[in-house]
Amino acid sequence: KILGNGGSAAGITGIKNGSIYGDVCYKPVDEGAKALDTLYTQITGKTTASHKVLTYNTPAITLANVDQCVAQW
Repeated sequence: KILGNGGSAAGITGIKNGSIYGDVCYKPVDEGAKALDTLYTQITGKTTASHKVLTYNTPAITLANVDQCVAQW
């Protein structure tokens, strides 16, 4: 079985056609937006991060839930 890592359009297509078993729904656009929003709120003093590492949900995807991951690259 082949697993991808990144949630690319090619990976999602591969899951749908059966050439890849699974992948991770990585969203670089969302990650960048979160980084810039966090930076802005820190610089402007609107909020202070409660911890040093901020993450977002990157679920495993398979044929059962592939439609829940929209490729961003």
